[in-house]
Amino acid sequence: MKMSIVLIVILVALVLVVYFYNGLVTANNKVKDAWVDLENLLKQRYGLVSKIIEIKKNTPEAETLIQLQSKAMQSTSLQDKSETEKLMSQELEKIDGEFSQELKALEDQIQTSRRFYNGTVRDLNLKLMTIPNNFIAEKLGFLKAELFATQEEIKNELVKTPETEPTPAPEPVTPEPEPEPTQAEQAPTPEPMPKPEETIAPEQESTPSVPETTPVPEPEPAPLTPEQTQTPEPAQAQPGQPQAQPEQPQSPQQ
Repeated sequence: MKMSIVLIVILVALVLVVYFYNGLVTANNKVKDAWVDLENLLKQRYGLVSKIIEIKKNTPEAETLIQLQSKAMQSTSLQDKSETEKLMSQELEKIDGEFSQELKALEDQIQTSRRFYNGTVRDLNLKLMTIPNNFIAEKLGFLKAELFATQEEIKNELVKTPETEPTPAPEPVTPEPEPEPTQAEQAPTPEPMPKPEETIAPEQESTPSVPETTPVPEPEPAPLTPEQTQTPEPAQAQPGQPQAQPEQPQSPQQ
């Protein structure tokens, strides 16, 4: 049981070493390929410079170009070579002739290839500084690559390396003061007006209820006294006058 655990640990360690080794190999090969492309472009410019020297023989410009080209080709440090190449570019900008357009196009290619090379160098150096590559890189033969940049460019952080790139400190966050309310905001907000009562349409108005009238009973006639019930005696008719008909008693009013 213990032997199997030890074998598993050893296998996992070997797999990790192979994985990180392959990553370092890939990054190192990118640096080498980028430098080959950049070096080929620099050699093309040396050929154009030699042609310009032949045309401008025995002139101060030709003498300056001969010295710069010889120094650049003999430089062993990429930093010294970069500084010499920069001076050569500045001298070539002053020269006008049949090779001026070709030199300008070649100069643009050199600058593009230079930036690409420096980018691959940063990637490789960053891998060599991270864990666990920093424990196994030197034992496996991987070393940091050199940037193709001048000392001034490195100092001014125009070309930053992982070693000199500072970690920006977080800026303190200061609370913003709350804006003072304006006069319009300080004025009390008017209370909302009450909504007007809805008017009732004529059709919706309720008809007033007419109270029912109770019929008033008519007063009963007062009973007649005996004097009112006596029939009057008929008056005696005088001679020669017709006898009047006796009046019939009136019936009481209902």
